Amino acid sequence: MTFNDLKKILLLNNSGLIIKENEDAIFALIPELLECKDFNQHSPWHPYSLYEHILYALNSVKSEYIELDATEEEIEKTLIMKIAILFHDIGKKDTQVIDSNGIGHFPNHWLVSAEIFNKYAPQMGLSNKAISTINKLILYHEIRFEKMSEREK
Repeated sequence: MTFNDLKKILLLNNSGLIIKENEDAIFALIPELLECKDFNQHSPWHPYSLYEHILYALNSVKSEYIELDATEEEIEKTLIMKIAILFHDIGKKDTQVIDSNGIGHFPNHWLVSAEIFNKYAPQMGLSNKAISTINKLILYHEIRFEKMSEREK
């Protein structure tokens, strides 16, 4: 399994299922994903393991138009989104804090997630613009834009 193979998988529908079917090879490529496999988030908002959450999130992005003569720009946008999803919460395993009610919190996990992505980004054959966009998506994925002022946007 190479990063080019992974990128091809990410452009397919149900890429989370395909990753699960090839997880040993994926884990060899990105060992941090293996650490997510049985990671309990201790969260009522995330009843699945961290790994399952990532796979479900990947499956939520449909790539049907990729097979229907999509433009290079459309393909790149889908790939950027799916790579960001793959890495968006991978840092949670390193930042978990359990509160007195047994609820897991993950302060600044987005920073660790971006750091992990950036460790692999040079091997992924992405443009600098794509790497920058993926970093922004990872770093800001928990911001509630509807609560931001126009100036903050």
